[in-house]
Amino acid sequence: MHRLGKPFLSFSDLSASARIMIRLAGLTVAFAAMIACPSAADEAASLRAGKFSYEVYIGGTHALSFDIGLGLAGDRYRVEAIGHTSGIIGYMIPWQSWNRSEGARDGLSLKPDFYHSANIFRGQLRTANLDFSPDGSVVATAIPNAAQDERERVPPEQTIGTLDNLSGALSLVLALDAHRPCTVTVRGYDGRRRYDVVVRDGGSEILPPTEFGMFSGRATVCLLMVRRLAGFKNDPHSLYDQPEDRERVYTIWAAQILPNLPPVAVRIEGANKLGPWLIHLTKAEPLADLPNFPQLQVPATTP
Repeated sequence: MHRLGKPFLSFSDLSASARIMIRLAGLTVAFAAMIACPSAADEAASLRAGKFSYEVYIGGTHALSFDIGLGLAGDRYRVEAIGHTSGIIGYMIPWQSWNRSEGARDGLSLKPDFYHSANIFRGQLRTANLDFSPDGSVVATAIPNAAQDERERVPPEQTIGTLDNLSGALSLVLALDAHRPCTVTVRGYDGRRRYDVVVRDGGSEILPPTEFGMFSGRATVCLLMVRRLAGFKNDPHSLYDQPEDRERVYTIWAAQILPNLPPVAVRIEGANKLGPWLIHLTKAEPLADLPNFPQLQVPATTP
């Protein structure tokens, strides 16, 4: 496997990598169709929730760790994601992230109430908050704002009817049941960028045992592409903003892990200028309540 070398990841590169990986790992819950789509008799069933842990390797080096939490109770849902850089990457490029989406669901339709996202890079806090209205409009507040972040502002009319990162992943859940191929398009918006997530069916494969992940055996395959529409930086030096990145396809493998829980993503694979990256599921456990991961604490600055 390749090893990370120069150039080292910039904040733009790192945040883009982590953002893509957390968005894709949201598909951990995206195969939870049996949880998210109960029968009519079970529509008012009790809470069902799970936590899924992942490790990420970029160019063969351990780079990121994160957890995805999903909770569904009646017609309400909550999805959370927390992550941080790991290993030598964590020492050189300290980064943390916390994300939460909450809202209502009506059959296959999701109606998010809000989405909160925060990350800390070398002591600097970046946030994005979305408030969703019943008419489909979205009010976004991002710090730094588009001008400060040197990116074009996404026109408000382009955000109508969109879903945040985590609700978008859950939306894929509702479209994927045992009788449907993974073929769906989700209109996404994260407070800074407008994009479409396009997923198509990839059949099935047998994954061999690996020391990095917890699963081996037959898995369903989905192929995913993120179509960039607005708000993305045009940085010619970024490792994640090259013309070929706009057509990259990511592969997701999903399989049954726990007997009382639905299939989840067990492996996600992609590539960039540094080489291949892999996401492995390392742990899955049921939760007794809605996920409630601790929010980030901004380190105090030294006067």
